[in-house]
Amino acid sequence: MKRLFGLHRARYFGVAKTHAQLAMAAIGQNLLKAENKITLNPKTPAIA
Repeated sequence: MKRLFGLHRARYFGVAKTHAQLAMAAIGQNLLKAENKITLNPKTPAIA
């Protein structure tokens, strides 16, 4: 997440805001991982 979202340091002060920032970054990372798993290879036959 450091490289993808620039999370070397927290952007906000306070536990609640920092937690929200990290939770949003985790959601974004999980969406990117899901996209990579869903994307079909050209060699893989499509399931109808």
